[in-house]
Amino acid sequence: MLNLVSVSNTDKEDVIWKFIKNFSPNLVKEKHPILAKLILNAINYFNDIVKINKKFRKPDPIEKKALQDLSEQISKMSPNLQPEEIQTIVYAVGKKHYSKERLRDWFKMIYEVLFGDEQGPRMGSFISFYGIKETVNLINKSIND
Repeated sequence: MLNLVSVSNTDKEDVIWKFIKNFSPNLVKEKHPILAKLILNAINYFNDIVKINKKFRKPDPIEKKALQDLSEQISKMSPNLQPEEIQTIVYAVGKKHYSKERLRDWFKMIYEVLFGDEQGPRMGSFISFYGIKETVNLINKSIND
């Protein structure tokens, strides 16, 4: 939940509920008070602890090209792919732009540019939950800002 709040960079419950409903349409705030409380707690923790420590950075031209490739590959994905299959695609894009020895740098760059941190969620799981369109928009916004 914290990863979702953090990457959304929002303190609005409705935004988080939108993502949750994309993942599981039957989940509604009124019928899931524990989840509603978890969302509020994640938002509060994000605002109090996480947000002040985020350090986003701009991608250099080589990184920008790799991120554009990632965005294109994600936009072609079927919404039915499993997180492991998505992770394989993210990994393949990284191998295309980074040597085998530097794949860790690929993921670190993604986290720094997209999430403002050196570490982040497993990208396959994140994209699966956050959404293909939303992830493409996040990448493109990070490239173009």
